[in-house]
Amino acid sequence: CAVQGFFFTFGIYAMYSYNAMLCIYYTCAIALKMKERDIRRLVEPTLHLFPLAVGIAASVAPLFYNLYNPSDKESWCSSESMPLGCGGDDGILSEFCVPGELRVFQITQLLYSAMFGLFFFVVITALIMICARVVKVSRQYLVLVKDQENMPISVKDNMQQSIMERIRKNHKVTKTVLVQALV
Repeated sequence: CAVQGFFFTFGIYAMYSYNAMLCIYYTCAIALKMKERDIRRLVEPTLHLFPLAVGIAASVAPLFYNLYNPSDKESWCSSESMPLGCGGDDGILSEFCVPGELRVFQITQLLYSAMFGLFFFVVITALIMICARVVKVSRQYLVLVKDQENMPISVKDNMQQSIMERIRKNHKVTKTVLVQALV
């Protein structure tokens, strides 16, 4: 039960933290317009190590306190299940419940909730930053198009090429991210 609970907990927390790190990657690439070389050198090692550290930290601590228990609702063992004998519906603890284990279980649940809250905050913040960048670039494009409409035809042709170059430059990072996502 302990081995199954360890790998289940490791997988769940590593997965959620990896999703949060992926959002940070996209934020660096799109919202912060970092170059791919800088992301690889400065950000990416942390983005790979953090989920592994979170997964190990979340799964090793319950191992030492024997918090991996069979679940009455699922077909696997996890640290999300109450310690055996501590989950009475009447609120009375049985003689098999060890109060120290119950307290550690409650602290562990609080830390797990805090981690999920942090992951949620990272994902939402990253999404807001990316959306803000997209809106900013779209507004810049609309201003350029509006300015172009008021210009004479000879200037407009040169301006159109200049606008296209500027748009390509602004979206170069976005294209890189899309290609990486597709590959």
